[in-house]
Amino acid sequence: MCVEKKYLCGLLGDFIKQVPAPAPPGHLDWGRLEQVAGRNLVMPIVCHMTQNFPLPEAVGRRWKNHQIGIELFHARAHAATTWLCEALEQAGIPVVVMRGMALAQGRYPSPSLRPMVDVDLLVPPAARFALPAFFRDHGLNPVKMLRSQFVCQVNGVVFEIHWSFLTPKRYRQAVDANLWLGDRRPLPAWGGKVFGLAPEHELVALVCHAFIHHELDTLLSLVDIGLVSQGDNLNWRAIWTWCSQASLSRLFWFTLALVEWLFHLGLPETIVQAGLPWADFPTRRLQAYEAPLLATDTRADLFHRQLHLLQVAETPAIKFRQVLRLFNMDQLGRLVSFKPGAS
Repeated sequence: MCVEKKYLCGLLGDFIKQVPAPAPPGHLDWGRLEQVAGRNLVMPIVCHMTQNFPLPEAVGRRWKNHQIGIELFHARAHAATTWLCEALEQAGIPVVVMRGMALAQGRYPSPSLRPMVDVDLLVPPAARFALPAFFRDHGLNPVKMLRSQFVCQVNGVVFEIHWSFLTPKRYRQAVDANLWLGDRRPLPAWGGKVFGLAPEHELVALVCHAFIHHELDTLLSLVDIGLVSQGDNLNWRAIWTWCSQASLSRLFWFTLALVEWLFHLGLPETIVQAGLPWADFPTRRLQAYEAPLLATDTRADLFHRQLHLLQVAETPAIKFRQVLRLFNMDQLGRLVSFKPGAS
């Protein structure tokens, strides 16, 4: 790992642990660091962690303007989320805010450090039958009507309203949205008027979404997971039990191992102290997932990741569907048209 990428991972780990960052090395290539951090949506965190050190003027100016845009979006999204969630509750539809919006308002020191493009909400599966009437009553036109979600806009903010947390058919039945909604918690940033997931469900949700939907393709999603994993009083045994029952243990513990590999958060000690075994994974497998994040990807890394998708499938049905997916035209095309990442 080159000096820029090593320094970047160290900064992100310090951010998660809430400790001061070391000064940038004198021979740091800011252009390379900015390229990798920007692609991974974590440059606002880099600027935040290095604010007491001199940055190249062009870099500081560029990202200061970018963060102003993020702050303006969050202010608009916060107001739209408040209105939409309260309207859904008044219509008898329980709802929770998930992922980016909930984290930006509750886990990050400032919303400007957590870029996002839309807001994710979760409602009960039965609510999908009531949503069209809700949209009509409130003058909302769905942008998209998909198999597991409606997409709409409120004051220019895009909302994805999910009634099935996991979209892929091979995993869709793993999460009981009704159970998660029944254990929801008030979000402090909204004064108790808007709800989020319980911390254990929040962590599982972040891992499942990052792995199943995005194959762990950005450092920002791993920072999210790292932040939630450091929360006080997490019931790790409940998480272990849930993952085992949902046949999602392998992908969950691998994702935590990758977070630990990159950011050195002391997760193995935390898990062992909770009376649970820490899962070790081959270094080559962790490197295969690290490679695209740090722009060093190879076709061999891609092959390792594709093979790993089969290995984490814990039931014959999931494994069979994963085999079919690996050999469809889109996936074969990824291997054929693959372009190595720049180092």
